[in-house]
Amino acid sequence: MKKKKVITKIGLKKLKKELAKRTGKLRDDIANRLDEANQSGDRSENSAYTAALEEYQHNEVRIRQLKELIKSLKVAPDKSGDSYVDIGDKIKVKDLGADKVIDYRIVGSGEGDPLKGLVSSDSVVGAALIGKCKGDTVEIDLPKGKRKLKIIDIE
Repeated sequence: MKKKKVITKIGLKKLKKELAKRTGKLRDDIANRLDEANQSGDRSENSAYTAALEEYQHNEVRIRQLKELIKSLKVAPDKSGDSYVDIGDKIKVKDLGADKVIDYRIVGSGEGDPLKGLVSSDSVVGAALIGKCKGDTVEIDLPKGKRKLKIIDIE
């Protein structure tokens, strides 16, 4: 049996919101454009019809992907307040090489956005931090070299 990927409640909510949008208003809007373009005559030279059809197909593929993804996910349990880094925790680390403090939120699979401080549990950094305690130091091998991070705080 395939192990389910873990995601935060917020991440699952975003996926469900996108699915609702794509199966509701967006699907209706595309269907209306497709119908209007279809009534414009010959489909073989109708660029509006071709564009609407491509958009329809893209939307339907994404709907199937979202449904399968949502079925394959497990929401991370809320373990905030314990002493170990886990999915959903906000942590403060000190980059010992650069001597600077960085705030991260550990998120589930596919939710990472390093520019926003969201570190996926599947990433090199996230995987190294998961399960560690306040005061622990982790050494991470990155493409630009090794990096040492010390965990200052866990929320």
